[in-house]
Formats: sequence, C-alpha cells, structure tokens
Amino acid sequence: MAHLKITNGVLQLSKESKCPFQYLKKQVNPVTCTSDNFGNTNVTQYLKDLCNGKLECSFNFNQLPILLCIDDTYEVFELPHEFTSIRVAYECVLPRKRMRPFSNKRYDSKFKSRIFTPLKKLSINNLMKVFN
Repeated sequence: MAHLKITNGVLQLSKESKCPFQYLKKQVNPVTCTSDNFGNTNVTQYLKDLCNGKLECSFNFNQLPILLCIDDTYEVFELPHEFTSIRVAYECVLPRKRMRPFSNKRYDSKFKSRIFTPLKKLSINNLMKVFN
C-alpha cells in the first residue's frame, strides 16, 4: 500500500475564484489586509506531524495555526479560518519491489528446487541425506 509524504504546506488567504464553496453565503472577510505580508504561512511541519506515513489524511482545520495579516503600519490581525486555504505538495510513496538482480532460476519465484530439477548439483553426501 502507498503512504503520504508531505513536502510542502502553505497557509494562504482564500479567494472566491479559487475556493467558491467558501463564499456560498456571500460572507465578507471582516479583516481587510492592506499588504501582502502574512505570518504563520509555513505549515509544513504541522502537516507532516498530522499526515506523514498515513494512507489518508483528515484533520480539523483548527489544528493549524491562525493566518496573520501584518499591515503596512506593522499591526497584526488574525484572519478567520473561514477565509483561509491551504496549498499542499505531497508525494504518494509506493512500497519497494523485490530486488531481482538476475533473471535466472535462482531468483525467479516460479522455479522451485526439486530433486529432479535441482538448482545446483547435489553432492553424494547430500543425495544420501535426501534418500535416507
């Protein structure tokens, strides 16, 4: 089975064009950010703690930090979770296949060692063990 490996997670301000289901009730963001300067945007470590190594990932959005807006006058405002979105980069890691360095009978699973078709020559001592 495959498992998740989180490589990057960014918390950002959502827009109606990218997240239309967040704006179904025609809500207006109570906090207007006059600059593009945000705090708590890197949530990679939080997502790694929540999702790395799992088959699927579900979590409550309140477990992530609150996105902060840093104004031009360096005032800090908290943006509600209803108006934030998350961009996640991840990999789906598949299990490794069995190593087969050579394609011969010794490494092929359909061939089994039998007395009539041995993989190696049996010595006289080993032959005596088989028949005794």
